[in-house]
Amino acid sequence: MSLGIPLLIIVVLIVLGWYFFRMAKGPKDPRDNVERQGGQHLRYRVPTGQDPAVVVAALTKAGFTAEAVPVPEGHDVVVSLAENRERDRGRVRDAIAQADVSAIGGEGTSYELPPVRFLDEPGSPA
Repeated sequence: MSLGIPLLIIVVLIVLGWYFFRMAKGPKDPRDNVERQGGQHLRYRVPTGQDPAVVVAALTKAGFTAEAVPVPEGHDVVVSLAENRERDRGRVRDAIAQADVSAIGGEGTSYELPPVRFLDEPGSPA
């Protein structure tokens, strides 16, 4: 019994130390899950007024892995592609074009999208 309490205190201190160390590192970089996995990616600059969460949800529903990444201009959505970028480009474009409802400014607000362009295409907003 006399060793149980000090041992418990040491275990609690180790767990608390680990927790505070993880928190001190700051928030997890959102690019860890998509961009740093390797493979091919498409990057879409979300225009003002379009909700990046709706874009990510539409891409997820279409079977893609995507994340919104904050950039100085607003948000980019990075889409991870399992196969050929050129072959999947049209499917990704169609999924983004379906994300024409925004939660910004009121739930279910319809948004008129400009043509969907990726940052590696001519005429992109980059």
